[in-house]
Amino acid sequence: MLRINVIVDEVNDLKSDRNVCMITFHGDAESEYFKGKILPGGVDTQRSVEGGMLLSARYMLEGIDMNGKPAKLFIENEGISRQGEDIVTKPVFITDDADLKWLETASLKGYITGTKDGVLIEID
Repeated sequence: MLRINVIVDEVNDLKSDRNVCMITFHGDAESEYFKGKILPGGVDTQRSVEGGMLLSARYMLEGIDMNGKPAKLFIENEGISRQGEDIVTKPVFITDDADLKWLETASLKGYITGTKDGVLIEID
């Protein structure tokens, strides 16, 4: 399981008949196969849709793989947040690391829970 600790930097809201929120963030990630930090530029876009909010986050992690080699991971994480339901996402990975290439074709799910400073994303 990849655990990504997201810390919110800035929130920009647009209030209308369809609300939009853009959230920039930083943080770190850890698992048995990768450890690293979120690079600058991570953003989560939240847009109101019928019945909830469409979530679309894009960010890049830089760190080391399980063999101690430098590695980068790009993650695109999308889902829908509905009142009273758990937030489950479908992440897409791209990596420059041969030992982590399996993430690009794996069928993974992300689970999001709130924290004091942002959210915890657990992907497995």
